[in-house]
Amino acid sequence: MKPTYEEKDIVLDHVLESYKGLTVKIENLIIENGGELTEELEKSLSNLELSVKEKVDGYSFIIESLKDRARYWDEKSALLKKYSKTCSSVVERLRGNLKNYMLLEDKSEICGNETRFKLQQTTYSLDYNESEIPEEFFKTEVIRSIDKEKIKTAIKDGLSIDGVVKIDSFSLRAYPNNSPQKD
Repeated sequence: MKPTYEEKDIVLDHVLESYKGLTVKIENLIIENGGELTEELEKSLSNLELSVKEKVDGYSFIIESLKDRARYWDEKSALLKKYSKTCSSVVERLRGNLKNYMLLEDKSEICGNETRFKLQQTTYSLDYNESEIPEEFFKTEVIRSIDKEKIKTAIKDGLSIDGVVKIDSFSLRAYPNNSPQKD
């Protein structure tokens, strides 16, 4: 007897819930270990007890879910980086305000109720106007680098080049399985 659509939906819901659970477990292990791929995480990835077809679909689900989580963390990271950058800018602005005030008022030290700021002479900096600097103060640097595009073209043309090894690479792409296939 074939399962009904309702029974198939119940099975599908159960499978999806287990995939979601695995995805959350993997993400939590990643977070708990500071982003490190630990032995425990490796073990949980290799011990997924599924048939080959279920494993392919499960891996696909987990891959897509973790790609979404990676995007989320990238966006969160970018936002936090922006906050951090803004805080650092405000700190520099406030320090600059204090420094400018002290320089304008010719003060080497100012005090608040709890904090004291003191100006100290540091190593000087130089401001360069390149068009006015005499030629004797320039140096010429010769940079030797590999012409990678030329090498790629030569390899494509069938040439063998000492010191260059061609390494085949592969990418993995996921597609909907529209036709039944063998394992």
